[in-house]
Amino acid sequence: MSVNKIPLTVSILALLAFILSFPAEALEAAGDSVKLWFNRALPSLLPFMIGMNILSDVGFTEIIGKRLTKFMGLFGVPGEGGFALAAGISSGYPMGAKITARLRENGMLTHTEAQRLISFSNNCGPLFILGTVGVGMFGDKRIGYFLMLAHYASALVTGLLFRSYTRREKQPRRVTEPSRVKPAYKPLGAILSQSVMNAMESIALIGGFIIFFGVLCKGVVMIPFLSREAASVLSGLLEMTNGLFLTRATDMPLKARVLAAAGLISFGGLSIHAQTVSMIEKTDIKPSVYLLSKIVHGLIALAMSYALYPLIIG
Repeated sequence: MSVNKIPLTVSILALLAFILSFPAEALEAAGDSVKLWFNRALPSLLPFMIGMNILSDVGFTEIIGKRLTKFMGLFGVPGEGGFALAAGISSGYPMGAKITARLRENGMLTHTEAQRLISFSNNCGPLFILGTVGVGMFGDKRIGYFLMLAHYASALVTGLLFRSYTRREKQPRRVTEPSRVKPAYKPLGAILSQSVMNAMESIALIGGFIIFFGVLCKGVVMIPFLSREAASVLSGLLEMTNGLFLTRATDMPLKARVLAAAGLISFGGLSIHAQTVSMIEKTDIKPSVYLLSKIVHGLIALAMSYALYPLIIG
């Protein structure tokens, strides 16, 4: 066993020990995670995934690229990258990563461009931030808008920072990238069927990760020596949604809970990162660099929220 697999192995053994020691609690956590996937992720992500796959296959990315060349050029990526950014903002995690990987597979991005793009295109959806967190968690849509501002503004700042990312090895010219030409013609039936199959495979993977990390978070909450505050933050680092709602049961002041929400939403949690890695596994996009970008994103969102809180929330 390699050294870098030891932490993962220890974590899995601890999770299995928790399931065997507390089967009722583990079963309850798994059931809640299935409901979360079926009631939230499935209806919100699946239609977007199918639609985005179809748009990509019919050449819509080239249309977007021509109109967003100047704006996306600020981040060191071609205009086609605007398609991934729009998908990541409109439908949330992990759609930005999925579209970025698709663009890379189709040869529309170099390795460096794809790595820059994924650093700021994979974001949380506005409906989750405003509805689930702002209204559902805080009972105040003003806080939801505040978190949206901090999240998306810090994403763009992260993109500007990662504009300087380059490969150490000599980067090939774009003309040598695998096929910048238009994709071969596909019949409409093939486009529809492949888009649905691809989306179903992706949503099934997402469901598996949600259930796995949901059980893991339940185990963290039950650790006796952890305070409720520490358990909620640690759970949020593992699975964002669980951590955010656990903060409601803590004694943290409102400002601290808002700042924690800003950081956790922008970091995304390891569950989201596992979903992202599954989306980019067929490409040469480096998960370690992506993870670094999300850490930077979370820290910038935290700092930005701290600075703006007195001005907007009071």
